Amino acid sequence: MTNFAHVTDIHLPSLSFPSLSGLSMKQVLGLLNWYRSRRYLHRQSALDMIKADLLKQNTNHLIVSGDLVNLGLASEFKAGLKWLETLGSSQQVSFVPGNHDYYAPQEPFDLNSPYIDYMRSDALGASLGGGSGPDEPFVRTHDQVAFIGVNSAIPTPLFKAFGTVSEANLDQLGKILQKAKTHGFYRCVIVHHPPLSGLTSRSRAMTNDEDFAKTLKQFGAEMVLYGHNHVQNYTCFYTPDGPCHIIGTPSASIAKSGPYDLARYNLFSIVKEGQEWKTSMTGRGVDPNLEQVITIEQRTLRGSI
Repeated sequence: MTNFAHVTDIHLPSLSFPSLSGLSMKQVLGLLNWYRSRRYLHRQSALDMIKADLLKQNTNHLIVSGDLVNLGLASEFKAGLKWLETLGSSQQVSFVPGNHDYYAPQEPFDLNSPYIDYMRSDALGASLGGGSGPDEPFVRTHDQVAFIGVNSAIPTPLFKAFGTVSEANLDQLGKILQKAKTHGFYRCVIVHHPPLSGLTSRSRAMTNDEDFAKTLKQFGAEMVLYGHNHVQNYTCFYTPDGPCHIIGTPSASIAKSGPYDLARYNLFSIVKEGQEWKTSMTGRGVDPNLEQVITIEQRTLRGSI
């Protein structure tokens, strides 16, 4: 059995008002938007409650699927790395970036970045075709589960939050999915943007989500986890290998409901029963009074959900 958790859209609050010198126009507008409204949505108190509850769980792996920071500032990334380190070692935690992590015009995740340690395939994952993110998909394994991280985040123009997965990475993803199936793995794909069309507006969507879904349907996958939308969402489609569960998780730091869900994360348990996979999900989130973290839902995912 493998137990793991998915947490996303952290949006760590900025520690201080940064100098406007050197900021792009997008970062300046993002900063104004943070102080005008977003800081009242994403609260450190809610995030601290979620993290404390998450660390109490008996998990084998933790997944963070992007938007760790807000403006892509060097000071934010330093704080973000410290936050990731409080969750566990880079072997225990996997990270894929989101659009807010790419707010700065420069590349934030070069191969010398400490963040790469959270996006690097383990030895078995490398044998399945995984590399080191974000420029190529990575694979980490536990027991019979393969966690496959795919980067959909790219720098975008003003007022846009779309993403894309390169053609080369889609091709590599297909090969990984096929090889992981051959070796009997449960395949859990991790991405920031919604992987199917219709789950968000086009200005916020994955530009090639139809190609992404085609890859999943052709080569098969048991689960896809994403963030970005700040709401809990479930859908399911069938591949030649069985159902593929598509699960969007809310932000881990939102302390004001409507139109977004309150801060939440999801726990998963994967076990093989005969020739079929049993996937169990438990949603844990802050209560409406923001006093504690409670179980919001529990369900077993088999066929259609």
